[in-house]
Amino acid sequence: MAASLLKDVYSYALMHTVLTAAHLVGSTLAYGLGWWGDDWLTKHLDKSPRFIKTSQAIHKWYAKHGMVTVFATRFIGYVRPWSSLVAGFAHIDFLPFISCTFAGSVLFNIIVLVFTKHMLDLWYQFGYWFKISSATLCILSFSAIFLVYHFYFKSAQEEPVQE
Repeated sequence: MAASLLKDVYSYALMHTVLTAAHLVGSTLAYGLGWWGDDWLTKHLDKSPRFIKTSQAIHKWYAKHGMVTVFATRFIGYVRPWSSLVAGFAHIDFLPFISCTFAGSVLFNIIVLVFTKHMLDLWYQFGYWFKISSATLCILSFSAIFLVYHFYFKSAQEEPVQE
């Protein structure tokens, strides 16, 4: 949608700023929930060996790779909001967190806006044929994924168990 607005109404700088600000606000909220929710989780799950082991692993990971993780997860859609929550849970410092979030979001939004703009240009330029080829490519891709999944798991289920 941002690229469509970019094409018709708003400047690139404005759309990039709005998207980056939205990422920062969402990440900061998730970070805060993780930071302050850590006490609640620890209080309610402190007897669970699984929680303790997971919590220790998260804290160890973020102590060693926290800033790289925060930056890199800006590029992974579904992981993005959860990584901010986990970073807060791991109690990494806020200033490095927000700096890496900002840097990753700026770069991610540049890539997304440019890619989407080019795809929309193709969409408008080639119209019918681009739509048909895009739909065909999607159908073939999902069919291939389904077939690989189906035959892989079907063959795995049919293998006899050796005693």
